[in-house]
Amino acid sequence: MNFNNRIFGVAVVKAINSNYNADFSGQPRRLPNGKVYATDKAFKYTVKNYIKDVFDKERVFYFKSLNDQMNPISLDESYKKHFGDYPKGKVKNNDRIIKTAVAKNLLSCIDIRLFGATFAGETNISVHGPVQINHGINIWHEDNIFTEQITSPFSNKANDPEAEKGMTTIGRQSKLEEGHYVHHFSINPQNLSDIASLAGE
Repeated sequence: MNFNNRIFGVAVVKAINSNYNADFSGQPRRLPNGKVYATDKAFKYTVKNYIKDVFDKERVFYFKSLNDQMNPISLDESYKKHFGDYPKGKVKNNDRIIKTAVAKNLLSCIDIRLFGATFAGETNISVHGPVQINHGINIWHEDNIFTEQITSPFSNKANDPEAEKGMTTIGRQSKLEEGHYVHHFSINPQNLSDIASLAGE
């Protein structure tokens, strides 16, 4: 089945006593005017995470994976994990990566078919996905953020391994009391037509 018509709409994410999209300080993100918002990446993560949990046969490429040392893998390592070595062919007597074959592999991943990708590994490919999502603005009439202290069951002796500490580690977490994030989106099925045609899809 082919879809040809454009679609425009909104997706609303309701978050109660939670931190839907924190900044690097652990606080809910705020615009310069103080309004709480969330990036498009946060919404895309929720979609990809849902797909991984519910549709386990679908391949999701842009999702954090760890190696044997529990460290995040690189983009090239992720490609080889899903598809093996890069396909190569002779170009002017030199082995070159066949970009159309790489593009076809990438388009087999549902997250790239939806949201597109900027693939900058051993070869560079840009895919403009049909689903485009804006930042989500909290439309709830209040932006009440609260911070609470939390404790770990363990002490932290990293600074002085010989020291005995009478208290466990204390941390903080921040949450938004209530948020209703509105993400505007558009779907243009024709965005993939050119690269899909070149890749033989």
